[in-house]
Amino acid sequence: MKRTLFLSSGLFFFTLFFCAPPVQKPELPKVAGITLEVSGNPLRDFVPFQKSSYSDTELPILFQSLETAADEYCSMVHQLSPYDPVKAENFIRKERLGAYRANFHKNSLFNLTAGCWNFFTMNDMSPDVDFTLLKKLLPGLSYECYSVGFIQPYIMHNIMNCRSLTMLDLDWRILDGQYQMLSYYRKNLIVSREFLRAILEKLRIGWIALNNTAQPRNTITMDVLCKFYPPDICEKHLMDFQTNFNRLDWIKLYVTALHEAVFPISPAGTIKVIYVSNALEDIYTTQAEFDALLMNIDRSLLPGQRAVIIYHAGGTRVFGLYEIQKRRDSGASVPGPLYTVNTLCKDTYITKAKTDELHSYDTYFESISVTKKIPSCLEMAAQAQKG
Repeated sequence: MKRTLFLSSGLFFFTLFFCAPPVQKPELPKVAGITLEVSGNPLRDFVPFQKSSYSDTELPILFQSLETAADEYCSMVHQLSPYDPVKAENFIRKERLGAYRANFHKNSLFNLTAGCWNFFTMNDMSPDVDFTLLKKLLPGLSYECYSVGFIQPYIMHNIMNCRSLTMLDLDWRILDGQYQMLSYYRKNLIVSREFLRAILEKLRIGWIALNNTAQPRNTITMDVLCKFYPPDICEKHLMDFQTNFNRLDWIKLYVTALHEAVFPISPAGTIKVIYVSNALEDIYTTQAEFDALLMNIDRSLLPGQRAVIIYHAGGTRVFGLYEIQKRRDSGASVPGPLYTVNTLCKDTYITKAKTDELHSYDTYFESISVTKKIPSCLEMAAQAQKG
């Protein structure tokens, strides 16, 4: 078996390097190592997570142990095998298993957290518009970038030229996929569309949400990853990331819910930009969790510093840009709020969640924003493109 795998792997890379046309490789990346942090429910719930931080050299073994234990559990979730409590406890800690068992239906948030319902398929339409507009509104800054999702972080860095990039998600499998992709970027292997397509097919990715067939491994193509976004543009972003990879000071993977994320102190002259997709919608995030997220962001800022959250309504092009500015330290005697929220722009959000009909909705930001007259993001983006 080992010999078969060795020959197969060898043939793959022989084909890549000796049968493909010669290409000019970019300079070696300066990102020396990739670290992973885990906090909140994933750390408490899953047996393979034995500590809160992992070094680069520890990640292959960690992800292999997660994949092995989770695949057996996900097979039960999707009714491909009978429920076995022993196998379930190999993955989920016994004291937490009851909650997962009570939410065993495949589309639950519990099964997303477990890696059994994974949004590798991006359903945010045109997130590049979000990043492009924000960079025009706040130009010439040093951006500390954070992003959920699989494709979105690559688009974000290509457009915003991030100083650092933290890929964070509640779903550990998204970050497993990111680590696999980053291993190729670090070796400068994504140097042609042919190389990229061959590499995508080698990724160990499965249990994809919005996919008709539940299975532990799926064949990955651009059509799978970018079903709601032009695959050729998506492919170009993955290609461009290889060139832009060398501009990053560091990359971190972070398995966490947004409200349990701990953000490091921002150096002077930098601004945090946090792309959350639609994770702050009330079907995913409670008011208390939203408040906790803003407090965690506030703790990471110096007085006067800002952070921006990009909210993108799922399955649509509409989005909002919300600026959090720190006003004072929590221990200061100066009266007034710790921070203020300004809405740089906002579209009308629409969804089918909770009902079968499209309806508009607000986020938690709308009740605390101090901005009175709010422009449309899409209209601003269209005007900026003309100008």
